[in-house]
Amino acid sequence: MPNPTGLSVGAVSNPLLPSTTLSSSVGKSDLLVTLASGTNVTVPALSTGSSGSYLLLNGEMMLVTGAGAVTGTYRVRRGVYGTPAQPHAANATVWIANEATSSGDSSRPFTNALFALDDANPTMTATPGIAPGSTPSSAASVSGTVYWSQIKVTENRPATGIVVLNGGTVGTDSLIVALYDFAGNLIANSALAGTLSAGASLYQSIAFVTPVELSGNRSYFLAVQQNGTTALFQKYVTGQVPTNYQAGSQTGVFGTLPNPLTLPNTFTTAKGPIGGIY
Repeated sequence: MPNPTGLSVGAVSNPLLPSTTLSSSVGKSDLLVTLASGTNVTVPALSTGSSGSYLLLNGEMMLVTGAGAVTGTYRVRRGVYGTPAQPHAANATVWIANEATSSGDSSRPFTNALFALDDANPTMTATPGIAPGSTPSSAASVSGTVYWSQIKVTENRPATGIVVLNGGTVGTDSLIVALYDFAGNLIANSALAGTLSAGASLYQSIAFVTPVELSGNRSYFLAVQQNGTTALFQKYVTGQVPTNYQAGSQTGVFGTLPNPLTLPNTFTTAKGPIGGIY
C-alpha cells in the first residue's frame, strides 16, 4: 500500500518533520496516546475538510482520528499502512506528518481524506432490531438524564446526526442527541439548546453541530437527553437485545453532556434509546 507521506515508516527520525514526545507509555492495543505537545497535530473535521495527522514512532505509523477528553490526548488508529502496532515507552520521540492538501497542479491533485470511506453513500446504521411481537418501553424520561445504547459501526463512514424512535407523545420537550466512542468520550452532539421532539411513533432525525467521520468495526454509543418528562422516545427492554448489549442512563442537567460518559458493561432495561446514526 502506498505511503501517503512519502517517508520511510521504519525511520525513527526525520529532520524535516516537527516532533514531540509521549507523555506516558502506550500499550500495543491502546487507542489513546498522550503527547507532550499538540503543536502541529491536526484533528480531522469533515466540516473543514481537515484530515488527521500521522504519528510516526519506532517503526509504527498511527493516524489521529480525534481529540481525547483530556488536553494533549488523541484517539488514534494503530498500525496503519502495514506498520506493526507495538508498545512504546514514555518519552519516545513522535514525528508528526500531515498530508498535503494541494499541489497547485490540477493534473496531480492531492486528497485530504482522513481514510477511504467503505460506504460512499451510507444510510442509517441502526441499533439491534426489535424482536417480532415484542413491545419496547415508552416510559417517561427524567429531565436532564442521558440515556444511551450501544451501536456497532461496521464500515468507515461519515455521520451527520442521530435518528431517535419517538413514542406516542411528542412536541412538548426538546431533545439533545450525542455520539460517544467505545471509551465514553464525546465525539459529536446536536445543538445544546435542544430540538423539539416531532413525529409521534416515527424516527426523528437530529443533526450534529459538526459532522464526524467514523472508523469502522468499532462500537459507539448513541445518547439522548431531554428537558422534560412528557415527550416519549422508545427504549429497549429485556429480551429484545442480547444480554451483553450495553445500555443505561446517567443523571445530569439538560444542556450539559457528560464527558466522559460512564459506560458500565451491562444492560439496563428501559434505558437504551432505539435509533441509529445517519
